[in-house]
Amino acid sequence: MQFVILAGGLGTRSKECKPKILTTFGDKPLLYNYFEQINNYALNRSHTSAIFSLGHGASEVINQIEVCKSKGLVKFPVRFVHESKPLGVLGALRESIEYLEDEVVVMMGDLYFDFDFEHFVQVAKARKAELVALIHPNGHIEDSDVAVIDHSSYLIQRFDLKHLRTKSPKSYLALAGIFYLSNYKEILANTFGENLGSFLESSLAYKKKNFGYLTAEFIKDIGTPTRRSEVEKEIEKGVIGRRSRKSNSPAIFLDFDDTVRRDDDNSLYLAQDLAAAIKSCNKEGIRVFCVTNQRSEEHTSELQSRQYLVCRLLLEKK
Repeated sequence: MQFVILAGGLGTRSKECKPKILTTFGDKPLLYNYFEQINNYALNRSHTSAIFSLGHGASEVINQIEVCKSKGLVKFPVRFVHESKPLGVLGALRESIEYLEDEVVVMMGDLYFDFDFEHFVQVAKARKAELVALIHPNGHIEDSDVAVIDHSSYLIQRFDLKHLRTKSPKSYLALAGIFYLSNYKEILANTFGENLGSFLESSLAYKKKNFGYLTAEFIKDIGTPTRRSEVEKEIEKGVIGRRSRKSNSPAIFLDFDDTVRRDDDNSLYLAQDLAAAIKSCNKEGIRVFCVTNQRSEEHTSELQSRQYLVCRLLLEKK
């Protein structure tokens, strides 16, 4: 598998002069997290490689990667593609197209994550997908691109992109910045614009098999000082490891019908004090599941509306 890390952004919101991928956590730059995660996938796989698309501060990133190589921290071949000017996500992919394989995992360069790439790729291959977008609820949904999915098949029905949005998002499932792509080069070559949203919309227009991959694993962008601070606190508390797929972490199960109720005028509401309790569990890396015995198709839209409400209320009750 080839991993493409898009790390050429200016990082204007992070209020730092250096590239975001060199932001330090403890005594290590964010870059180390990428190598650690890709190394986990590369174990016993001889065909793993990575491309770093670089722009602002490229020489600093390359120097740090060379340091990582000298320490034996890089277990796969690495190539650099240097943007001569800011190209945006889509432009950076086009700039790299001659080096891209037919099947890639694309990642934004400002993520801190603990993620099972092996399972992600297995699911994509099993579904014969041409695009899989990693999706999850987050704490800044109004500032996020989101995916609207069919909850029975996980097929993506449409994208609700923040730069085109005039109202509240139509989904609570934000794009997390990690994508699996296959058979994508024709769309990439024929899509105009610089932002990733143009490519995503084109993929739907081409009627590609686009799926959402919903996960509770830890993936968070560190693009602002506030989000970076949140990640630092979660590292200190050990939350990140507890949210791993490979971790035997504690969980709480709630009766869905007792969690979200209807009042006299048929409006949905969240049971008293549950929002605070669920958010406290989330912050400690304790997973919370709502279960129901309602299985018939007539309950599908009802359950989805309740699920959406739970996430919306949790995001609002900070």
